[in-house]
Amino acid sequence: MILYDENYNLLSAKNETILDIFGYSSLEKFLNEVDDIADFFIKKDGYIYKFKKFNWIDYLNYSESDIDRALIKNINDELIEVELKVDELLLKEEINGSKHLYIINLTPLEKRDFVEVEIKNDLADIKDEKDREQKIEKKELKPLDKKPQFNININYEKVLNRLDIQKDLYYELLDEFTKVLSEEMDRLNYYYKKGDNDLLCKKIRRLKHISSNLELKTFNPLLNSLERGIKGKNSNSIERFFNLLKKEVDLLSSYLNNKKDRSNEAKY
Repeated sequence: MILYDENYNLLSAKNETILDIFGYSSLEKFLNEVDDIADFFIKKDGYIYKFKKFNWIDYLNYSESDIDRALIKNINDELIEVELKVDELLLKEEINGSKHLYIINLTPLEKRDFVEVEIKNDLADIKDEKDREQKIEKKELKPLDKKPQFNININYEKVLNRLDIQKDLYYELLDEFTKVLSEEMDRLNYYYKKGDNDLLCKKIRRLKHISSNLELKTFNPLLNSLERGIKGKNSNSIERFFNLLKKEVDLLSSYLNNKKDRSNEAKY
């Protein structure tokens, strides 16, 4: 339990669960160092985080949204999913100018590793689904007349800090994503021809989630356009963006292969 006043100042905390969640050895140290537990919240879709324009406690209290969970990155670099509940306590007399207090209860749901593990799990799920579904023969892509360069254009400092990984591991995740996406292209095309648009859009949203985590800015616009074409049943648009997406996958694969070749040459 954590206590806030009506001006959203953290006043007090109680029980060992708080120490386990945030990684502190004592409540005294926790209270001395923490002004707002939302400073530990990770900004991620589907979770509460420290909003810019309104307070997260008001969001929990007054929003009609079903979102009541947060991802907390504690001082031990553990990522913990918690369920949040807010109760208001009305006071008979003011305390430090407050007529009521907010009681925040946190229920830990699970401890998880960082986002790169989530990416790997998403990729593994796609691979597992592939094994269970109909095998599709690969169609060879027509060779490009020119050899355009893939515009990686990634803010490495931003993405590596957010994922809390080294660049080598990031490239491994990119490589894995490229292999999975290459296999997925045939399956997406299969679902399109089969007319299973709901499943097709579901798989596209999964790929968008992974590419967003990897900061692949060129992929999401194509995936968004592909999804819009599917929902609008625009066959010309769908074929066009399928082809553009295939080319982008090819370029990223070539980019990563060239990096591997240069890396191997540097070893000798």
